[in-house]
Order: sequence, then C-alpha cells, then structure tokens
Amino acid sequence: MLTPSIQLSMKIDAVLKAHPPTSDSGVRSGPVPVTNLKITQVDPLDPQLAERLHFQSPMQMKQAFTYTNLEISHGMYLEVGAKEYAISGVAAWADEDGYRLVQMILEDIVVV
Repeated sequence: MLTPSIQLSMKIDAVLKAHPPTSDSGVRSGPVPVTNLKITQVDPLDPQLAERLHFQSPMQMKQAFTYTNLEISHGMYLEVGAKEYAISGVAAWADEDGYRLVQMILEDIVVV
C-alpha cells in the first residue's frame, strides 16, 4: 500500500495512449486514449540511472510515477497537458491488492 505522501504527490492528470491493432488493409493509426491516470510530476531522469540503463538517445529522458492495476508497457504514450511522451521503459512494484507503483521512463524531444 502506498504511503499518504506518495498518494498526495500523484496529482497531475495524464492520458495513457496506445496504438490500436493494424487494420486488415495494413494501416496503423496514431495512438488513441486508453485511460486517464493520476501521475507525479514529470521530472528529468537521474543521469546515473540513464547511464546504467544504457540509454543512448538524442532525447531528454524523463520519468513519472503512477499507481495502477493497468498494464503499462514500452511503446505506449503518456499525454500530460499539451505534451506527449513516448514510454521507453517501465518498472513496476506489486502491491498485495493487485495494484502496482509504476515508474514510466519517458522520451522528451528537445528542439535546439
């Protein structure tokens, strides 16, 4: 079970999106909403963790946490406000009630 302080930190509204299955004609549409989530603030990923995970990307890596019983996986998207992040990694810690604390590793394209 989550502590009250962690539960209080999950106050940001986000939309989890996924690509629907490819149609019979071979066309794959863009990601569609799956569900709404409450998440923590989207923060930069710890540089040591990114190095340990061997992330080599021109994108800035970020992270957010949520508490859910849904399957969240690599390749899904997280929309927070007007910004959409690709989920490039997921770590989950199970709870006895079927829910999990989920860390989502997010890709943020940085335009310079």
